Amino acid sequence: ANTAWAYATIDSQDYDFFFAIADIAQIKIQNFCPQEFSNTVWAMAVIGIDVPSFFNAVAIQAQSKLNEFAPRELANTAWAYANLGYVDHSFFQAIATASIAKLSTFTPQDFANMAWAFACVDWKELNIFHALLNTIAANNNIIFDPRNLSQLYQVFLHFQLEFPHATFPLVHNQQKLFAAFQAQGVRPSKTQRSVAAALNRIGWNHSFEYITPEGLSIDIAQPAEKIAVEVDGPFHFLKSRTEGTPIENGPTKFKSRLLQRLGWTVIHIPHFEWDRVNTSSAKQDQYLRKKLCDLPLHNQQLPQDALPPHNQQIPQEILPPLPLQEKVEEISYTLHHNLDLMGEMQDMHDTYDDL
Repeated sequence: ANTAWAYATIDSQDYDFFFAIADIAQIKIQNFCPQEFSNTVWAMAVIGIDVPSFFNAVAIQAQSKLNEFAPRELANTAWAYANLGYVDHSFFQAIATASIAKLSTFTPQDFANMAWAFACVDWKELNIFHALLNTIAANNNIIFDPRNLSQLYQVFLHFQLEFPHATFPLVHNQQKLFAAFQAQGVRPSKTQRSVAAALNRIGWNHSFEYITPEGLSIDIAQPAEKIAVEVDGPFHFLKSRTEGTPIENGPTKFKSRLLQRLGWTVIHIPHFEWDRVNTSSAKQDQYLRKKLCDLPLHNQQLPQDALPPHNQQIPQEILPPLPLQEKVEEISYTLHHNLDLMGEMQDMHDTYDDL
């Protein structure tokens, strides 16, 4: 557990090492203590390792021990499952029950991580949100950092959409939460700019890095038609040890779900699909026309003669084997990922500096 935690804090890219740790941990999991459960799942989530069998085993073995978990261990466990997009209803229900009994000892980060985790997994029961948020509202001494405030704004969006007849307990802080969320800024990738240029080339006019009234950033959008094009780089996906279509992580699913519930049609352009057509403008154009052709007819904004027949498949020659990603883009993605993780890792270092 401590080895996994240590390698995750330095953002190790040795994915095979993490898979090996998960395999060994699954064998020894019956002897894990709460901190070992929490450290290991947190590490896997930070790196984005897709090991469902390990997480299923943790959910089974840890559930009966949750009352022994410290608040930080409960919050980090919930955050890890949500970040990977793993939803085990009975496990999350048990986490909610154990957490409600310990709210008096939660830190600001624990509150934010726990609330965000339940919103991220699309939790549809009000009790855990009321317990967390009402406790925050009743305590003026709880001070959140900007990252935590940003998390709570995402909780607000989920709360508003899922429980429209309930009053958000932190409504008096809504503007503060919104400002923190907006302050994150945007960092367009090279791939995103390439997709935008290709869309312009085929006549699909759009807004680049459009911000919705709710504050959500859309990579490429047609606001009037509420069409969102999201260009998903490597860190939108989990790392798997098997071949196949990569799986979106929890935050990517969360954002898509929020946009869809706000009335947007969301088109995803995964980086590995774009890489396959990135060898020529013609292949890019045909790929995008097919993507747009799959939209409902009332949303299509291209001249009809520019669209392929609705059932036309992209020829296989348009999708050659995935080439190696350009080193410059890989470094860019890594730097952005590291910036997002620095705050979380520092908090974990402060908590476990005795390891």
